[in-house]
Amino acid sequence: MHETSDGRSFPAALDQVDAAWLTDALRHGGAITADDTVSSFEAIPLGEGYGMLGNLARLILTYEAGAGPVGSVIFKCATASEGNRAVAAAFDMFNREFTFYRTLAEQVRPLIPTCWFSAYDPATLDCSLVMEDLSDYRRGDQAAGCDVDDARICLDRMAVLHSTWFDRTGDPAVAWVPTVDGDMYKIGMVAATQAGWDTCMSIFGSVVPAEISSAKDRYIGALPSLHDRMGSGHQAVLHGDFRLDNLLFGQQPDHRPVVLVDWQGIIRSKPTQDLAYFLTQNVTTEVRRAHETELVERYHRGLVERGVAGYGLDECWEDYRLAALWLWEYGVVIGGTLDPANERGVAFMSSLLERASAAITDHDLLSLIA
Repeated sequence: MHETSDGRSFPAALDQVDAAWLTDALRHGGAITADDTVSSFEAIPLGEGYGMLGNLARLILTYEAGAGPVGSVIFKCATASEGNRAVAAAFDMFNREFTFYRTLAEQVRPLIPTCWFSAYDPATLDCSLVMEDLSDYRRGDQAAGCDVDDARICLDRMAVLHSTWFDRTGDPAVAWVPTVDGDMYKIGMVAATQAGWDTCMSIFGSVVPAEISSAKDRYIGALPSLHDRMGSGHQAVLHGDFRLDNLLFGQQPDHRPVVLVDWQGIIRSKPTQDLAYFLTQNVTTEVRRAHETELVERYHRGLVERGVAGYGLDECWEDYRLAALWLWEYGVVIGGTLDPANERGVAFMSSLLERASAAITDHDLLSLIA
């Protein structure tokens, strides 16, 4: 067990969780009252092939005196994979999610799960979260992609998120959120792309056209400039990992349309970073090609309807194309440095690289660099 800054203990792994700790965590977060005591729980591991930087489990709760107000919760802790953990450490990802829930979550409450407990130990990089169980929602599948109806729902919610901090990234409340052109990304991601390129191509080269795989030196040489360009102009606070595996779709009348989980990648950047990541690495190539214009316009219209001014559709398209090119970096880092863990992980990596490659060639995006 570890301790938070206010001296409260927290488990670093599922096997350290017990009923007494859960009771304290849920009481502290306001989920249950002093009259409610968790006596035991059943743990069901979740997310095989989904979360590579965190481990998840659904905890079904039993109370000492009948049913409690919360029947189940989601417990999340840091991955045990040393390689993946090192990547998360390099980009401060555990701390970013912890700090998001502590400082910014209330401003986007309808878009996220309720988090009743969050803790992080910078010395060990261990973290714990206890969150609302949304298992009755439908989870997105990045490996499979999504249809246009789901894409529309996602872009409507994306516009809500981005309008919250659009052109407000100088607010002291978000000063802790990393910037796309800051050293952590500009130096760290470029180095990771350099390190992961050959491995990524050796594993997934069959889905990458030769014009892209052979552009290694040209692309990596342009990355510092691409980071600077992504950090200029209109900026917003983004989810940073807006992909189907992190999206839960409502299934019942009382459900929210979409809930966004996994806030480890929160970032300040061009808002089209999330847009391009979703459309060019999550939506199937066939759906993107058939509906891309409609979907980009829908997203832009959503921003305008929520009060965003001075950001024209033509500029949004330019930013979208730039982001789609820059995000090839994400594909290389994911495919070349992270352990996929299982066949499902390999499938999602292969899918995102195939889709990103198709977008680059469809839009002749390599022409955006010298």
